[in-house]
Amino acid sequence: MGVKGEESIIPPHFDEIIVRIKNIPHKSAILIDRLDYLLSKNGFKDTLKFIQRLNDISYFSSHIILLSIDVSLLSKRQLRMIEKECLDVHSVSRKELTDELYELLKTIFRLNYGGEEVSFTELGKKTGLSKPTVRKKIKTLASSGYISVVKKGRKKIINPTDKTVQMFLR
Repeated sequence: MGVKGEESIIPPHFDEIIVRIKNIPHKSAILIDRLDYLLSKNGFKDTLKFIQRLNDISYFSSHIILLSIDVSLLSKRQLRMIEKECLDVHSVSRKELTDELYELLKTIFRLNYGGEEVSFTELGKKTGLSKPTVRKKIKTLASSGYISVVKKGRKKIINPTDKTVQMFLR
């Protein structure tokens, strides 16, 4: 962990590693070298849970986390389980979105999966965008298949499509 003013080596305790990673500034690249060593110290089940936690942290902090492991130490089943958790959070189709549209889509996804119904007005308030800008961006996302818009009374509710869910929950 090359964070300024911190030690570069951390003991092989998952909770301590998670705390250190959470304190790293957003959009950082993090290398966790010798995951096989952590596996030998903590067991497969706890290591898999650790990788799942890393996946969540990387999603919300926009980190890129690289894991280095000697795959010859794993069974085929264990390797598949780890690979499944290590798939890229952003799908290839993410490339067709501008950073601005991607961040807006991420906001819609978070609000929706947090239990909120997201309307055009609510989205404008949450993001600080004007109504015409929200309409334009929503139209672009809808035409690309990332969201659907459903009328509910006088409101237009924005829902992420399966394409978006797969992109963020992958």
